[in-house]
Amino acid sequence: MKPPAGWALKFAARGYKEGEDPGRSGSTRIVWTNEDWFLVLKLFDDGGSFPKYPRTIKFWQTLNFRNDLMKWTSAQNRFKPTSDELKAYTSILNEMWSDLPLDTLPQLWE
Repeated sequence: MKPPAGWALKFAARGYKEGEDPGRSGSTRIVWTNEDWFLVLKLFDDGGSFPKYPRTIKFWQTLNFRNDLMKWTSAQNRFKPTSDELKAYTSILNEMWSDLPLDTLPQLWE
């Protein structure tokens, strides 16, 4: 599975609360970029696997990525995903995007 068209992997990081064992809980963020836009996939970890829920997708726009990144506690726990991990993350992203009820979203602004 390829990354979203026009988007490049920016970084991957694992975030944990202070004092938590990184192998037992926390979250993983995969961040793709397209100019000053960022697509953030956040997966919660229950000790080695990603449960189906909750999972989040966020679109984020910034002109000062460096300062915003410093606010992310997970940024200190960056890692380079293997090709298999990246395939899994993009597969999850694709699954979430495919399941979105996009046809009902315009109703939010009527």
